[in-house]
Amino acid sequence: MKFKLICLSFIYLLSINYAAAESNSQQDCANAVTTIDLHNCVADEYQRVDAELNATYAKLLKSLDPIAQQKLKIAERRWIKHRDKECLASAEDEEGGSLYPIVLDSCYIDAAEKRIKELKSQ
Repeated sequence: MKFKLICLSFIYLLSINYAAAESNSQQDCANAVTTIDLHNCVADEYQRVDAELNATYAKLLKSLDPIAQQKLKIAERRWIKHRDKECLASAEDEEGGSLYPIVLDSCYIDAAEKRIKELKSQ
C-alpha cells in the first residue's frame, strides 16, 4: 500500500511538472527573465526564422534556371560555413556556460534575417 501511494504521488508530481513545462512553452518572451525562459524564447525564434529562411531559399531556387540554381546552392553552402564560423566565434566566450546557446542562437537569428533579405533581393 505504501509503495502504491509513493508511485501515485510520483506520477502526480510528474504530471504537474509536465503541465508547467507545457505552459512555459507559451511564455511571454518580452518579459523573459530566467536563463531557461530566454533560451526557450531564442530557440523558438530561431526555429521560426530558420523556417522562413528555408522557404525563401526554396522559392528563389525554383525561380532560377539550372545554372543559376547550381550557383545558388554553392553560395548557400559557403554562406552556411561562414555563418557557423562567425557564430561559433561570437559565442566562444560563453562556451560551457548557460548563456552559450542563447548567444549562439541569437547570432544564427541575425545571420538568417540578413540572408533572407539578401535572397529576397535577388
